[in-house]
Amino acid sequence: MPPTARTVTGVLAWLGAVVVATGTGLAAVSAIGVSIVGADQQVLSPADVEGRLAAAGAPAGPVPTTAPSPGTSTGTSTGSSTAPSTAQPPAPTAFPTDGGTVVARCVDGGVDIVTASPAQGWRIHDEAEEDRGRVRFEAGGRRIELRLSCSGDEPQAQVRN
Repeated sequence: MPPTARTVTGVLAWLGAVVVATGTGLAAVSAIGVSIVGADQQVLSPADVEGRLAAAGAPAGPVPTTAPSPGTSTGTSTGSSTAPSTAQPPAPTAFPTDGGTVVARCVDGGVDIVTASPAQGWRIHDEAEEDRGRVRFEAGGRRIELRLSCSGDEPQAQVRN
């Protein structure tokens, strides 16, 4: 067999192996996906979600997009309340900075820091300043401090570099 024929045969054998391996991989991934979520699972459109919520008696409306990151919720408040409130707390407000993002809302006793997430390369200063409505991000010699307060039901942030 001439060298060119061997090369062509080798390339064709390799391509055949690639096709078989790809097909086997796709079949395996499809089987795994079906066994995890079930064959009857489907992605719902926003209209489908609202329809199902309405049918279940849940209030319709936009889903909040600000959620606490796992492990970053401080849950601290500057004041205390003696009786639980039945009213919905106001929606939290995000305050992004170069050092990180603080999400806060106003509650009966003052400002509640929902989350404080440092940006990459930054950290939150170790003192328990969150209890006083302050969060300080540090990186190297830089500091960014947020002093949080409430104006009515709206949280306000004073940023100091």
